[in-house]
Amino acid sequence: CQHIVVKSGNELCSISIDDVAWVEAVNRQVVFNLADGKKLEVRDTFNNIALKLCVYPCFFKPHRSYIVNFKYVEHFNSKEISMRGSELCIPLARGLDKEFKDKYFSFMFSSAAFFTKLELERKTAPSFSEAGGLSFSRVVLRFTPAAW
Repeated sequence: CQHIVVKSGNELCSISIDDVAWVEAVNRQVVFNLADGKKLEVRDTFNNIALKLCVYPCFFKPHRSYIVNFKYVEHFNSKEISMRGSELCIPLARGLDKEFKDKYFSFMFSSAAFFTKLELERKTAPSFSEAGGLSFSRVVLRFTPAAW
């Protein structure tokens, strides 16, 4: 598990990147919103935190004041992102919607944590074989998302 070190008050804190749901800039402060609902105010610039986090494929900066962890995205559309466990809607800057969608799906489908199992299911449906015969069996792959 990877960590970043940040300064909060007079202490240095090590935060697991898996625990960071999203980060926001609030009144010249940087606030880490953690998966357990806790918040951690940090003494650093938002851009410096963005440089530290956005090297990891699970993080994306959808707006000048936010960084989100794809693992905690519950829903999104072309204008906003809903985070799991929060009623906050994070704005998605114009022009970043396609990049966000591409990186989100790229991360989710490459992440071993996303799939708990691969189900093979036999369906009886007609299909043609290379030999020209009619076959009544095909394999359907179904992916089951993991519950984080």
